[in-house]
Amino acid sequence: MDHLSKHHYSVPETCYTLGISRSQLYKLVSVGDIRPIKIGSRTLFTDREIERFSDDLLGPPMAPQYRMASTRQHSSQNPD
Repeated sequence: MDHLSKHHYSVPETCYTLGISRSQLYKLVSVGDIRPIKIGSRTLFTDREIERFSDDLLGPPMAPQYRMASTRQHSSQNPD
């Protein structure tokens, strides 16, 4: 079954994946930061939504020229 991946996560699974409490997850839902889906009485979160939320927390990627400059600054501060 390795070719099958799980696409919908329960509230406890989503909390575990994100490393947050149930109340924190519901706060994020209430302000619209993460969107659940409802199937019957179940509240679920898609793998795409969890990934989108996580990516939003990281912000936009740094431009390559800034990554290289940042690396050089750190390496020049730690002479070995």
